[in-house]
Amino acid sequence: MTDNNDEETGDVLETEKAIRWLDGVDIQTGIITQEDHPLEGVSMAGKTLIMPKSAGSTVGTYRLFALIKNRKAPKKIVLKEYDAITLPAILFGVEVEITRTCKKNERGVYVDEADVLGLPSEFLDYLKKEAELAGSERLVPVTSAQISGVSYKTITDAGLDFIQSFVEKGYKVRVLTTLNPAGMDFDEWETMGVPENFAVKQKRIAKAFLKLGVTPTFTCTPYLCGNVPMFGDHIAWAESSAVIFANSVLGARTEREGSAKSLIAAICGLTSMCGAHLMENRIPTHIINLDFMPKTLNEYSLIGMFIGEKFGSGQQRCTPYLRFKSKKLTLDQLKALGAGLATSGSISVYHVENVTPEAKTSLITPENAEETFKCSKEEIKAIMKKLTTTGEKPDLITLGCPHASITEISEIAETLKEKRLKIPLWVCTSKPVKEIAKRQGFERIIKRSGGLIVADTCMVVAPLEMMGYKIIGTNSSKAAHYLKSLSGLDVVIASLKELIEIAT
Repeated sequence: MTDNNDEETGDVLETEKAIRWLDGVDIQTGIITQEDHPLEGVSMAGKTLIMPKSAGSTVGTYRLFALIKNRKAPKKIVLKEYDAITLPAILFGVEVEITRTCKKNERGVYVDEADVLGLPSEFLDYLKKEAELAGSERLVPVTSAQISGVSYKTITDAGLDFIQSFVEKGYKVRVLTTLNPAGMDFDEWETMGVPENFAVKQKRIAKAFLKLGVTPTFTCTPYLCGNVPMFGDHIAWAESSAVIFANSVLGARTEREGSAKSLIAAICGLTSMCGAHLMENRIPTHIINLDFMPKTLNEYSLIGMFIGEKFGSGQQRCTPYLRFKSKKLTLDQLKALGAGLATSGSISVYHVENVTPEAKTSLITPENAEETFKCSKEEIKAIMKKLTTTGEKPDLITLGCPHASITEISEIAETLKEKRLKIPLWVCTSKPVKEIAKRQGFERIIKRSGGLIVADTCMVVAPLEMMGYKIIGTNSSKAAHYLKSLSGLDVVIASLKELIEIAT
């Protein structure tokens, strides 16, 4: 890929393609490692970086903190669009500017004084600064928060130190706040084969969050575990797949909050009235016509990955409006679709005609969309081929990215009935869903086949590379992407039934 508008001139780096903080920059050197990025191989250390925004995981904030700690971060970052993942760099002395802001007539009013009474001044000042940079004059109360950046693998000591500093100051969250997956199942970590030194650090992180008053859900699907915002609620969620589900499927309103920002918002009960909180940023920009009807969750996941990669990492905010041949999509299908969209780009909202709430109620219409595009099965096959890095058999099959629902687990159990696995298989989910699976007998079937239901964690943030695994099989495009880019593992991506055929 080439980008004629990208520049590398002395102390200034400029790009029109978003940068992935989590898996696109080496935190030890500051060198951009993001595959196919125009600045791949270039160091950003000490330079002025001009970019549209960040893409991919909301945990990227902690990797940016690690860059700062290692003195390999840019000295200044100029964003072309509001980006809550990158902005917290100002907490550690990096200058950040935003060149494009929201419309003045969408600003609204200041938050009531009662809402800021007793808040830590350092956080309130940060939120006001963030709102100012984004062109907004409003801080809006939130009903809940979801925090990403929980696994020691992704946040490293820089993230642990940041969280621990809040504990030492005696801060507590003000709203219902749930947690993303950790790097291990806290009950089964030894069975999983997680190294003890990793487990020690992971337990410290969990303990710190508990002291802050956070609900220890350890899941990327908080909406399946009691954190279910209502239509129109303003929330402060991190975790890219949860953000896009909340905005699109539930009709709540949240920007792609960075890991650190979601914690600040939870402690304050406030966030900036910017990004996807505003109707102007929820209006469709691209109409996507599907010329085939997906049959598996794997295909929905790949459709999302393709669209996000094509439209979601450039300068303009992308809000796709999808037209499927069927008017009936399940929550699991919408979950898989959204996870793919959020992984490959920086998309926080999508609409499905006659399905998702804002589209179904005609609150959102596609008349002003800039572009119409047809998505074919051939393009999905090409993405699948790109994500598959080897023709060899996996040494571990992982399902549940995002975390598996009870419906997915029932399908896995049914597919495994009377079969015996020759390859280890993990089904990743939350503790509450695992308990339901146990009561319904699904866990017994999966265990009898040689599989394991693991809670609290997922394959993306578990230290698989430290545990001796080399090739991972998955049905998730999100998992496939990060297993390769973050963990350096080979990947086989296929449907659930195909993976179980490989493993039996």
